Amino acid sequence: MGDGVSVSLPGLSWFDEPIKSSINSVFGGINTKIESVDLFRKYRTAHFSYLRELVGKVKVLGMANALPLAEIYYPTCVSGGIRRRLYTSEWHSIQAGDHPAKLTSGKSKTLDGAEQLEKSSRLVVLGGPGAGKTTFLKFIALAYLDKAVFQSTKLKGSRLPFFVALPDLAKNDASLLDFLSSPLVAREGAYAYSFIERAVKKGLCTILLDSLDEVPENGRKGVIDKVAEFCRLYPQNKIVISCRAADYKEVLPNFDEVELVRLSKNAVEKIVRSWFKDDRQMAERLISVIKSDSSISELTETPLLLSLLCIQFKHDLALPRRKVEVYKRCVEALLRDWDTTRGFRRTSSYEALSDMHKERLFEHVAGGVSSPTLVYAFSDEKLFSVSAEYLERLGIDVSEVSQVISEVERHHGILEKHSQEAYCFSHASIQDYFIAKNAINSRNDYELVKDHLEDESWSSVIEFVCGIHADPENIFKLMTTRAALKDLKNYPAIERRAKLLYLMYRCLSVGPTMRKDSVQKANKHIVDSLQGFVRRMAETGVYPMCAIGTDGVRHPYYYKGNRRPSLHSALLPYRKLTNEILVRPAPGFFDVALESCKELLDVGRLDVTDIAVILNTIIPLSRANPLNARFILDKTREQISPEISWLTMLVDESRNFIKV
Repeated sequence: MGDGVSVSLPGLSWFDEPIKSSINSVFGGINTKIESVDLFRKYRTAHFSYLRELVGKVKVLGMANALPLAEIYYPTCVSGGIRRRLYTSEWHSIQAGDHPAKLTSGKSKTLDGAEQLEKSSRLVVLGGPGAGKTTFLKFIALAYLDKAVFQSTKLKGSRLPFFVALPDLAKNDASLLDFLSSPLVAREGAYAYSFIERAVKKGLCTILLDSLDEVPENGRKGVIDKVAEFCRLYPQNKIVISCRAADYKEVLPNFDEVELVRLSKNAVEKIVRSWFKDDRQMAERLISVIKSDSSISELTETPLLLSLLCIQFKHDLALPRRKVEVYKRCVEALLRDWDTTRGFRRTSSYEALSDMHKERLFEHVAGGVSSPTLVYAFSDEKLFSVSAEYLERLGIDVSEVSQVISEVERHHGILEKHSQEAYCFSHASIQDYFIAKNAINSRNDYELVKDHLEDESWSSVIEFVCGIHADPENIFKLMTTRAALKDLKNYPAIERRAKLLYLMYRCLSVGPTMRKDSVQKANKHIVDSLQGFVRRMAETGVYPMCAIGTDGVRHPYYYKGNRRPSLHSALLPYRKLTNEILVRPAPGFFDVALESCKELLDVGRLDVTDIAVILNTIIPLSRANPLNARFILDKTREQISPEISWLTMLVDESRNFIKV
């Protein structure tokens, strides 16, 4: 082989000098500058084209068309504190009552994933199912292919990227280097191997090895040996391996380990807007739903489940009324669809433990660990004890409980290790969903609601009970009785009832299975109570008004006499209720509210209390039916007497904002 030819490559200025200079020696046997340049471009273009096809788009189950990865990706953050390896005492919560998955270790800091990659030449990326491990690796590969994407990251030096699905490597007898070269050699011929080999020997590559957890147990050692040999022979290259946290047993020497951090609120909003880039209004509506519903919001912290929500919302804007269906879909995705859509099925060691029985196991565990107190982190001992009660019915020996739980965690991620000595469900709302299913199947649903109706920590469970139940009429009757405002004038008592009213409306908005007349009665009770709340406040000298703007419903008010300290807390649940109505109109609610406003307008000249009642009734529904809302506001404006003409400006503010 002769000496290399020095070449200049226009258009490759964003590549580092090491890559440019290495070209000189890649094709030592080629005698002309033109041929060297042409071959380099040919191989580079072919490799980039092959890789772009592999990593450029993403398609989540249920998605009609693949979307460009660069458009919906948000920078991945990682933490050096692997939760399952720490003890509970090593964790702290910024906000008391947080779900364990949101806790952050005081000893570890969150870092941008690309920035971590710049700091580590050997990196293992851990996370649960659908946490974004594959997407992160694909995005890193894409960043090295695309100048604009590269500049949006915290990557510094450009490198030659490779993306490898480790299950494919496990099926092949080739070394890692030969496996990396084979696609290009197959397409472009023998010289292509020299192109790859030289780049590897120069240490110019980033090798992204995906899905170690999908390599069968009997093939995992072989894959690890190939990676270890590659690291020993070519130590200057960067190696990144992704694996489910529960599946990572092979602690690789000299590899840093990080765990993916859940999506932040900013990340969620950016991704939603990217999903609906052609329909900004739809994006903002979904963001409003996410902000208003903590259980829906929790799902969005995982990229897979956020994508499922976007798909569901795109096809059915009534997401809140399909809440139970959303959770059923998410559980199905984690139980079977997520693996099977990628052509992979995890083999169970327990024939009796079908997907149906796994779901029932989750229900049994959720109900067992949450009685009598709702807890989201529970000890290994508690989990194993509760699980054994169900597994024994399937003929599984008590001595195998810990192995069963370990397998279930590895396969599905619905239950996961929170720390060395504790477990939790991957999302608090998924636990709430299973608690509700367990209560209904055990015929304990009414007692559960009755015992916890005024405990706000159980509100999500009660919503799920109402949404899942085949006939929750008795539960709504109970809420109707408890939420009555009759004869109440004390602010703390009014506040408690307003909270119950808020819960009742949320339970109604999920579309419970009830007779039409029962739904109408529940709607009328809420409308009457909402108006009664305004009248009770007016009797105490406080007149809560209502207006709508870009930030939703707001409640300016004026009062006579002294302002009591408890006023703000009494108004807060009422504000939450009206904004809930704005975001999640319950079936049939608008018709009842509209009729009540018309009845008030038919009486004649309105006083301040009447106007407050109408505004607080109709404005929260202005998004659901803007035409009729404007009609009621127009009629209200006509009946404002001169002595209270100052209210005209308040009515006009909302009239002008509502688009018809």
